[in-house]
Amino acid sequence: MPIETNIRHFLKDALEARIHESWLSSYNMSYVAPIQHLVDWQFTFECLFHNIDDALPTSRQHSSSVLFKLQNLNRALPTLEWLKLRQPHIYSASWFCCLCNTQKETWHHIYSCFKNAQSVLDIRDRFFKRICDQTDDLAPLTVYSTWQIMSASSSFSFNNAPSDQFSFIHLINSLVPLSITTTMAAQGLSQSQIKDILLPAMFALSKDLYNLIWKPRCDITIQRQLSMGLSQRSKKIKYRNRPTSSIVPPSSQRVPRASSLDKWSSWVHNSLVFGTNWLNFQGLLEYIQFPIVLFR
Repeated sequence: MPIETNIRHFLKDALEARIHESWLSSYNMSYVAPIQHLVDWQFTFECLFHNIDDALPTSRQHSSSVLFKLQNLNRALPTLEWLKLRQPHIYSASWFCCLCNTQKETWHHIYSCFKNAQSVLDIRDRFFKRICDQTDDLAPLTVYSTWQIMSASSSFSFNNAPSDQFSFIHLINSLVPLSITTTMAAQGLSQSQIKDILLPAMFALSKDLYNLIWKPRCDITIQRQLSMGLSQRSKKIKYRNRPTSSIVPPSSQRVPRASSLDKWSSWVHNSLVFGTNWLNFQGLLEYIQFPIVLFR
């Protein structure tokens, strides 16, 4: 089948689609599979690298901001459970969350710990209020308030949402739901207006999570480490007796590589036939099952 578009652009898009699919098929991103069709990927990627703090893209401040977002996106913050895997000679299996001291400190526990519950709810309310107030200011003639619509959506819920629905925990992951962008558009906002509201709001959300949840947790953990005699120098000692099974997920939890390659091949084929932006690759794969879907 001939390639009728610019060959370099096509190869670039195909490679990006392949990387995107491999990333979504990775072990860390397995939580995205049930809700990936509910994510606005275009806004998600823009929000990851957006910064409003007058920091240069090469500055330490900007790099730190982007790193925190990416670690949340991949659920790869250096929690105690993560540290136990990397340095079991330093971090005992009996170490629990330094805030509640009742449960293992996983990524999910950082934000669901009852010690942080009220702070997380305040951050959520502040995020949605900011978006809703600015949307209503630009669309004052709508029948329903934006808060009334968004507070009834699953993205507003926190601990009780099913895994196949977008919830606030996914916003903490730095993912932007289609429900927010489509609601803002339905309220009469243009794409540029949505962008001007959503990008700073997502940046403020990440900053609140860092300053009010993650940084206090790190300060308490450091104090605990110092009380146990763990210095910066001792924490840098590498563990050299790591068994392979402790760093590689079980085969039952890994996505087969052939599956990812098959999807990429399908994307390339359908891209030649229909043509679309690479962010729509998931929709192209579903075209075979739902042939009435049209792509722009």
